[in-house]
Amino acid sequence: MTLPDVLTQKTVDVPLTVTEAFALFTKGLASWWPKGGPQLRMDPKKGGKITEVDKDGKPITRGEIIAFDPDGYLAFSWHPADFPEAATIVTVAFSATADGCRVELTHGSDAILGPLADAVSTSTLRGFDLVLGSFHTCATRVTIAA
Repeated sequence: MTLPDVLTQKTVDVPLTVTEAFALFTKGLASWWPKGGPQLRMDPKKGGKITEVDKDGKPITRGEIIAFDPDGYLAFSWHPADFPEAATIVTVAFSATADGCRVELTHGSDAILGPLADAVSTSTLRGFDLVLGSFHTCATRVTIAA
């Protein structure tokens, strides 16, 4: 992905191993996704769906997992609930650090969005700050059984 195609790049360090952080991010999505917003579920496998549960309990597809590697890489399509034709790509890379794991999230390609790019990039910039902040808070509270 070239830099102009990037809408948002965010990084957060967490005190978990790559395996633990990947599992929390994928299998544990409902436990850390920010409360008060849409509640999301992920079918953690390649081809799995990411769904939002609306206020009536109806699932709405928000994306599909394109790449799923528990050793440290996830990619999925992501789109506004009402606009699947405006899908963008989110990648999440997990790498070991001295104190745990670095999680790098990249959301791109504004080229797909056309005139919506400015509005979407502003909202995703703020949105992913909240999302990764919530992930970080949950990851620092997780106790991993030996």
